[in-house]
Amino acid sequence: VLLIFRQAVDASHRMHGRNKYFQNQPEFAALARTYPEFAQHVKMDPQGKAHIDWKDPAASLALTKVLLKHDFKLDWELPQNFLCPPVPQRSNYVHWIEDLLAGQIDSALKRPKDVRYPSAARGIDIGVGASCIYPLLAVRVNPGWSFIGTDVSKEALESAAANLERNGLSGSVTLREVGGDSRPLCDVVTQADGKIDFTMCNPPFFTDMSEAKSAGHYRTCTGNENELVCTGGEQRFVERIIEDSGVLRERVTWYTSMLGHKANVKACMALAKRMGATRVCTTEFFQGKTVRWGLAWSFVAKDVHQASHKFSSDATVEGLRVLTSTALCGVSSAKFTWDEPACGPVDAGGWRDRVCWRAAGYGAVSADTWSRRAR
Repeated sequence: VLLIFRQAVDASHRMHGRNKYFQNQPEFAALARTYPEFAQHVKMDPQGKAHIDWKDPAASLALTKVLLKHDFKLDWELPQNFLCPPVPQRSNYVHWIEDLLAGQIDSALKRPKDVRYPSAARGIDIGVGASCIYPLLAVRVNPGWSFIGTDVSKEALESAAANLERNGLSGSVTLREVGGDSRPLCDVVTQADGKIDFTMCNPPFFTDMSEAKSAGHYRTCTGNENELVCTGGEQRFVERIIEDSGVLRERVTWYTSMLGHKANVKACMALAKRMGATRVCTTEFFQGKTVRWGLAWSFVAKDVHQASHKFSSDATVEGLRVLTSTALCGVSSAKFTWDEPACGPVDAGGWRDRVCWRAAGYGAVSADTWSRRAR
């Protein structure tokens, strides 16, 4: 059981705390001055603020290229008619994988910058794409990581290989072509691959091209049918991964996928539980007004339930001391620390109208505590 009592941080900063763009939006004007190829897509409004046209695929492509070059030192190209990935959102996914590998307690109790996750890890990117964005970002941030990247498109794999080659990362990523009817994991993972730490996937979101073309996602940055469409849409695609995970089970520590439709999250979670996963969890990936959902399940990780309480009155502090010490008595001890990220330095005085203590502790329960019936 994990209990955390803390004051909520401003919800407007919804990117992952280790994301380069957390509370640090790209400055288009500065980038335009540095990179002439990007400048042609930047317009200034009457207030002197720089903008790009988000509905222009060329502008989105130019932004992705300049962000990868400026912030990750990646020289990157993308052929026509392939999906252009938004860098901040894809970074959120990578950092979430880091948190999963670090463990629920560590990632919940520590500030993002202090979370310890493995310096060496091996993952599979299902549908690596022409951009090869996940392996490029993950290995650039974590040089000890390595990947197997799969795709049904030979052209996409050639582009991915070129992106790896021009950045000196070919040794960290193995690319494999798979058939359109192949099982996403069982036909990929071999005995020689050994233990896999995680899988990632950005599945085709749509059931047909007419649905894809009506979506703002398609209008902003074009993609091809292999990337956008599959029989049964994203739900069926992810279900196939879950079904394979039921065969491979502990061979992979964490199975994950992105989802573009919130309505599909519940059904996929239910299937993972039916397959016997010991832990199933979700998250949200934010970039501007766009939200995507992340699903993760494991046959190795233990489920740690979290209880939380928000408070705003000084009168509740002593009560919280009693509550946490009682709830955790005999299992673990709770400790109070100053929540500086939420309230600023303790000696600044601006916190006086807010409670800024944080209590955290964890332990185990010996009876049915978290089921619906027990609650």
